[in-house]
Amino acid sequence: MIHFNDQPLETAKDGTLEDLLRRLGREPARTVVTVDGDFVPPSEYKRFKVPDGARVSARELPGGG
Repeated sequence: MIHFNDQPLETAKDGTLEDLLRRLGREPARTVVTVDGDFVPPSEYKRFKVPDGARVSARELPGGG
């Protein structure tokens, strides 16, 4: 289990950050993420494994312009 934006969430073991974001309907390219308070660059989303017990905070960037 992890905490995603302060809400408990069951996740797949060894799932990547990109997998998690897509599962939750987020667009990874437009989402800024920290895990346990540390910024994760978008280039790492496909490789970053979300550890059990992690605190993930995600905010989508505004679009348009």
